[in-house]
Amino acid sequence: MNDFINVKNFKKTFLIMFFSMLAVFIVCLCSFFPGVGMNDGLNILRSETELTSQFSVFYVYFILFLHNISDALTGGDQLTIALYSVIQLTLTAFILTIITVWTCKKNVPVFVKWCTYCFYLFHPIIAIYSIAMIRDTLFACSMVMIVILTYDIITRSRSVKKKSFWILYAFSIAGTAVLRSNGIFIIVPFLIVLLIAVKKTRKNTAIIFGIVIGVTVISSFLKSNERGDMFQEKVGIPLQQIAAVVKNDGVISDDDREFINKIMPEDKIKEKYNPRTSDPIKWSNDFNRTYLDDHKRRFVKTWFNIFRDNPGICLNAWVQCTYYFMLPVQEGTVQTFFTIEDVADNTWLVDFLKERGIHDRPLIGEKINNVIRKYYYLSKYFLREGVLFWMTIASLIVYRVRSKNRKAVIIYLPFILLWLTMILSTPIAFSMRYVFAYVIALFPVTLGLALIKNKH
Repeated sequence: MNDFINVKNFKKTFLIMFFSMLAVFIVCLCSFFPGVGMNDGLNILRSETELTSQFSVFYVYFILFLHNISDALTGGDQLTIALYSVIQLTLTAFILTIITVWTCKKNVPVFVKWCTYCFYLFHPIIAIYSIAMIRDTLFACSMVMIVILTYDIITRSRSVKKKSFWILYAFSIAGTAVLRSNGIFIIVPFLIVLLIAVKKTRKNTAIIFGIVIGVTVISSFLKSNERGDMFQEKVGIPLQQIAAVVKNDGVISDDDREFINKIMPEDKIKEKYNPRTSDPIKWSNDFNRTYLDDHKRRFVKTWFNIFRDNPGICLNAWVQCTYYFMLPVQEGTVQTFFTIEDVADNTWLVDFLKERGIHDRPLIGEKINNVIRKYYYLSKYFLREGVLFWMTIASLIVYRVRSKNRKAVIIYLPFILLWLTMILSTPIAFSMRYVFAYVIALFPVTLGLALIKNKH
């Protein structure tokens, strides 16, 4: 067993870990077949290329590619979701195996190695996210890959000399950059810091930077303009702050009030306002997205005036809609995904599911499956978003002190930048999928690097 966890036979250890994770994820898929639906993925199937203005171009086209296969073979989308689930769970098992083997090769306590492997293998939240029809799972996997490979760069590991290392690094960085809209705001600052701080790898880092720019340019050309600029997605927190001021009858000039009413009537804002998320407002039928897209500067000016005159309300609105990302509070349950019907909470989605033949059809007998699902429902009881982030920061501090590595912060920088994009631009109080990277990093990075011995 020690030879296995300490990777004395690389090929054997890798294959055992990969196929064991694959088997567990397949059981999860059989329980929730054809997979775990999510509004975003189902909306892409419904609206097709129109949603490239909102979601990653590559993510949208991947789903539509699977849709075309499913439509040609079955005339529905049950197979689309099943194919997506199979491909994602396979990629997830492969990447988590790489992370686990990397951990096992490092000079960390044996219990950390076993915790990493067993956590990925047995914890229900990992299996659920491996089959969930969301881009966040692979985004999180890519980000953790960046962190562990950056550790090898900073500590001058021998693996950095291999071409395969830089190919894997390039894929991880490109994946993080394109899978979510905030990815580029994480990767660009990170690569700039890496270029400045690590001289010996500047050539390879610069090449990867060029790849990221190229992929981003291609992505922009492939985007659809059918939905306009989707400016409301970029100013979610300012929108939430303006809505809070309206809701609380704050100070608003006549000119600003007139402008706000052209975007959305005040009475509708008061009716739809939710302190935890801006979604009810920015996706309301009463919200004039076209007008907002055409008057961006005027919106920024209005927001500035309202913030200046109502700083207390605006700051309170910001805290309320980023609460669980900012503070290390442990209460309630985390975001997980179960049957397709569980997310069918609006009329258009219910109708679309029926039209496209999408429905929950477990491949396991009902009695046994009821027991299995009780296990997967436990995935809701996990550490909260802010708790995981502050544990990550604690790990950085402990690693920096114990290792005396002055460049330690570079290793953790993607996690820090991820958190900043959440609290600065994401107007929702909680969403585990946005920071799922902290979950994947819990044992190999958060615990592993904190306990790694000084000898790298």
